[in-house]
Amino acid sequence: MSARLQPPVRATKPAKLPAVEDTTLSNGLRVLAARKPGIPTVQARLRFDIQKPKLVDNVLTEDIVATTVLNGTPSRTQLDIADEMKRLGGEIWAITDADNFFISGITLAQDLSGYLGLLGDVVQNATHPEDEVSLAKAQTEQGIAIMHSQPAAKAQYAVSERVFPGHPYGHPMPTPDQVGPITRAQVRRFHRDHIKPGGALLVLVGDMTPAKMVAAAEKALSGWNGNRKPKKTPKPASVVPGAIRIVNQPGAVQTNLRLGGIGIGRAHPDFPALTLALTILGGGFTSRLNHNLREDKGFTYGATAGLGHNLAASAITIGADVQTAVTAPALVETLYELGRMATSSVSEDELADAKRFLAGNMALSAETQAGLATYVTALATAGLSISYLKDLPLAADKQTVEDVAAAAAKYLSPSLLAPVLVGDAEQIADAVSRLAPVEVID
Repeated sequence: MSARLQPPVRATKPAKLPAVEDTTLSNGLRVLAARKPGIPTVQARLRFDIQKPKLVDNVLTEDIVATTVLNGTPSRTQLDIADEMKRLGGEIWAITDADNFFISGITLAQDLSGYLGLLGDVVQNATHPEDEVSLAKAQTEQGIAIMHSQPAAKAQYAVSERVFPGHPYGHPMPTPDQVGPITRAQVRRFHRDHIKPGGALLVLVGDMTPAKMVAAAEKALSGWNGNRKPKKTPKPASVVPGAIRIVNQPGAVQTNLRLGGIGIGRAHPDFPALTLALTILGGGFTSRLNHNLREDKGFTYGATAGLGHNLAASAITIGADVQTAVTAPALVETLYELGRMATSSVSEDELADAKRFLAGNMALSAETQAGLATYVTALATAGLSISYLKDLPLAADKQTVEDVAAAAAKYLSPSLLAPVLVGDAEQIADAVSRLAPVEVID
């Protein structure tokens, strides 16, 4: 009988976390500020809620808003904004996702007041010039056309449609012809309706006391007014796995294999155990999927399993990109590993490795100003505090092999997951159809 030579598992050390000042400004803007010394900068994350109560035909307007929000105000041209950012030693950018609109950036700590002043001008007065909207639309059309040629992007959208059918999170991949009808008036209306301080969140993390950061925010942004009661995205229904869906990619030399299902949020009591189960299944180089599909079979360069979080639901995604010729065997092995997770216990060694992996990742997430700012924003959006960064590893450390097995059985059974393959249907459909019914989408 053999045993691995490795040091004993040490008790998880709680992460060293800064105090976070949580306050709401006079205009309703919530501010979370934390001191993180090391470099003389401050990271900023300004988040607005853009949840959708139902599936809409076109979600591209918000992308055009994000692209043009920094293109000028009545008192600053786009070039002025860029020059001022250079002078402040900083950057500023805007992005969106299914639930959120973010304006984020970094500045020298000594210039935080100036940075927030510029930010205040942008959120209140961005003009979204007609020529910049036209340019953004052209760039978006081009980006969507490129995206349609990328199998990984197709796989991402296809899985979302399977996991969240008819739901805002299951929006189909956009098409270039959806961009043309978007007008500057729609862009400005979205900004006016959504970019308001009431209910928004500003996170500031950097080499400055929280009190000074909050004072700078109050001074720069107190003149910005407006309130908005966000609409809530509904909870999705349970996944109905159904047939194996093949998104046809004629001539593809590999298949993007994905399985998706409904997950759980960070606050759920099963979350520590499920996180450990997913880590063992596909969370690292030594995971079961990676060992089976890469190291043993040579089907892929890597296989993964993880959770993605939105406000109304989380999604489990298992994936690997495999050679076309081994698509069916790779799917069989993936389903085998899922079944093994769901019906038998993990080993003590696997669990110990997963706990170390999780604790290390959580510690790294708080190591930099940027990482901490992004994590604090995500946690606050989910209704959690910074203490989660130490609470999760401690909770995970208490999980037993029985706890992990129970979570795997509850959430990772193949019967709960919807399969998607993006590849050459002519080459893969026949072999895959021997496993389950197949539907092909061109």
